[in-house]
Amino acid sequence: MDFTKEDFLKILDDDIRFQKKWQTVSMSVYWGTTVGSILCGSLATLTGAMNYGLQASMLAAVATFLMTIEKSLMFRERWRLHLNTITPLKSLRVEVQADQVDLRKGIAKRKQVLENYARVLPIEARDQTPTQAGVSP
Repeated sequence: MDFTKEDFLKILDDDIRFQKKWQTVSMSVYWGTTVGSILCGSLATLTGAMNYGLQASMLAAVATFLMTIEKSLMFRERWRLHLNTITPLKSLRVEVQADQVDLRKGIAKRKQVLENYARVLPIEARDQTPTQAGVSP
């Protein structure tokens, strides 16, 4: 069984669908945590000014929690990475479909895009040497 252009286009469609799904998830969580922390912070200020100390402290804690989640899981950076990965995959799909790139070069370009995605995927750095992380230098 030969690997055809249509097979490769289906693989690219799957890649694009995967990136789009996670771009939407990252964008939604980023937006939700950011707006939620702004609203909770603002409401904490207002409730504190109205002498509702307990409610103000609870709202401030929720705002801090939401911002910490967003910053530690890097949803904004993930959103941008998925967008930056979708764009070359879509361009590659058009090039392959229009016979501007042959199958072998298209596969190599896809590999390059996905390797870049895996290398750049934002994961918060930990204070570990490669040996402590279980990686030999």
